[in-house]
Order: sequence, then C-alpha cells, then structure tokens
Amino acid sequence: MKVHIERVKKERSRELTRIHHAIAHQLHKRWIGRIVEALVTGKGKNNTVIARDVTCKNIVIREDLPLGMCCRVKIVGAQPTYLVGTIDE
Repeated sequence: MKVHIERVKKERSRELTRIHHAIAHQLHKRWIGRIVEALVTGKGKNNTVIARDVTCKNIVIREDLPLGMCCRVKIVGAQPTYLVGTIDE
C-alpha cells in the first residue's frame, strides 16, 4: 500500500512540475524584446554569466562579463526557469 501511495505522489509531483514549467515558459516569453537593467551575479556554463534584473529574474548572457557589472540587457529568449539576454549597446 505504501509503495502505491509513493508512486501516486511522484506522478502528481511530476504533473505539477510540468504544468508549472509550461506556465512559467509562457510568462517568460512575454519578456522577449524588453530591455532591462541587470547585475551580473555569477558565472554560468560554457562562457556565460548569470545576471538578475530588479525583479530577480535569472538572465543568462552568452558573454564573459565581470561579476558585479551593471548593464542594459535585451531579452532575446525564454526558458521555463530563466531568460536569455544580450548586452544592449
């Protein structure tokens, strides 16, 4: 009986995660084209950096920028858990 309950909990959790990611992706796509002020807060994978805007959204920038740099970022893409941006010059 306990195995059945655990399996149901996992299935429900996976379904809620799938729904959450779908909603978050739709909301993030609304940001594409906007220009925001962001602060570089960390290094990412494959020569990227992670920045945050004033609403604390994660923005991945595919450039090697110094930590602590403030910059204007144009949002060019969206994923369920982060935005993708380029430096706006």
